[in-house]
Amino acid sequence: MHYDFDNKTRFLVIYQDVTPKISSIAKYTNISERTIRHWIERLEPGEVLLEIKKGRGRKKILSEDDLDRIEEEVKANPYTISTRQ
Repeated sequence: MHYDFDNKTRFLVIYQDVTPKISSIAKYTNISERTIRHWIERLEPGEVLLEIKKGRGRKKILSEDDLDRIEEEVKANPYTISTRQ
């Protein structure tokens, strides 16, 4: 499951300003206790929780040059390009 910045921000506010109790945070935010424990573990060494680490996400299959070449070809021949063989 993916949590966006809003969930992490809500977690941080409740954890730092209201209560550090995991079960209470889970109840108010509807985030699993396991995820909250993981986020707390990441906070302890001083890691920035809202920062997205480099290298995350799906890697590109095509290079920028390939994408540029495909874009030029489609613009030049918009009705003759097909993915069918």
